[in-house]
Amino acid sequence: GITGILGNDRGRKTLKRESFTFDTVYSTILVVFLVSCWYFTSSKNAIATQQLVEMDELKEHIQQDSSKASAMALLTSLQILVGAGLSIPLFITFSYIDSKSQSSSIKINKKSPRPETSIRKIVLAGLVGALHYFGSFFTNMGFMYGSATLVQVVKLLEP
Repeated sequence: GITGILGNDRGRKTLKRESFTFDTVYSTILVVFLVSCWYFTSSKNAIATQQLVEMDELKEHIQQDSSKASAMALLTSLQILVGAGLSIPLFITFSYIDSKSQSSSIKINKKSPRPETSIRKIVLAGLVGALHYFGSFFTNMGFMYGSATLVQVVKLLEP
């Protein structure tokens, strides 16, 4: 059986160590790639937003603080809406890929999720979405009143 293939405990430990090393390298490469993508897109977003709020046409029409907040609320809403428009096709694509990979390995789950769990997840997702919106809104307000450099430095200090 499996004992004959792996040998003794030392053989199993060696296999686990090699598997762990591959997983660690893969995870590290993936994290470096994703953080690099985030950093690149975040910096481009900061520059573009700063340029947008400094446009003469926008500054001429926005003199009062309430108008600035209103304009940044609209900008943030548009950014979130465009993000949703981009993320929904990605979600559908990844869900399709995931369902194909799960259908190839047969898994039977007789337990159905409790309704409370589903409602709780929806509420938590809504709260996270609200936090994301307000974080983006206040970042945009920072661009309205400050420089992109200052806003980016503060954003990089996030936990």
